[in-house]
Amino acid sequence: MSSAIEVRPLRGLRELEGVERLQRVVWGFEPLEVVPRRLLRVMERNGSPVLGAFASEALVGFAFGYLGRRRGRDVLCSHMVGVDPAHRDRGIGLMLKHAQRDWCLANRFDRMIWTFDPLQSRNARFNLHKLGVSSDTYWTNLYGAAGSGLHSGSATDRLLVEWRFDAPSPDREGCRAPYVNAPRPTRAGTVDTTDVDVEVDAPRIRLVVPRDIDAIKRVDAGLVRRWRAETRRGLRHYLRAGFAVVDYDLPGAPRYRSVGSYVLERRDDAKGSAR
Repeated sequence: MSSAIEVRPLRGLRELEGVERLQRVVWGFEPLEVVPRRLLRVMERNGSPVLGAFASEALVGFAFGYLGRRRGRDVLCSHMVGVDPAHRDRGIGLMLKHAQRDWCLANRFDRMIWTFDPLQSRNARFNLHKLGVSSDTYWTNLYGAAGSGLHSGSATDRLLVEWRFDAPSPDREGCRAPYVNAPRPTRAGTVDTTDVDVEVDAPRIRLVVPRDIDAIKRVDAGLVRRWRAETRRGLRHYLRAGFAVVDYDLPGAPRYRSVGSYVLERRDDAKGSAR
């Protein structure tokens, strides 16, 4: 089905208005939270890529970013990628990311960065496992408490990931790494976590997170806060200790069916940051 999707730069204020609409559809944003078309217009006119995905001439996805610098290098900072829920699982998000990469390569950028919520397992799987990005940077409550939508009131912790286009494919031997926490079922049928062990001494480790944090939030906001606190504590500690997040795996053992796991690898050249 993805062969019917066209990805191209957006043209004119009317198409950019469609990006405003999709932000509300995808994330439930209030008007003040939406990146407005006037700003997108200025970004596009000043050299930043603002891309749309179209199905039968209808805008069903978008991606936009801005030019920045990271550790002394020019990078594309991919700020938002969104796909209409009615058109998910068609590979549109992947097409948009590859279109951003193509723009980078055409403009002599060798990497792209962006952030995502470490408790959103779907995004973790897409970014780390499918695209092969990595992360050594954790930002706590980057945007302040979320103001609307399903995540209203939640802390906006983010992993900053880097997609280096010339980097080798990541090692997929995460199954050999020890866990630093473990899942445990609750009486309500959700999944809790044991406290993260911050004293594991191994070249690779695994940290589990729930596969569906949104389902947990619908029934137990307190449990979401606990997952947030332990995930934050574990990732911040190990990134500061010289590890990098290199993969996201779906363990096969019955005990782990309700969780996924981050795979972290100790790196001699890691410049980990957590704040």
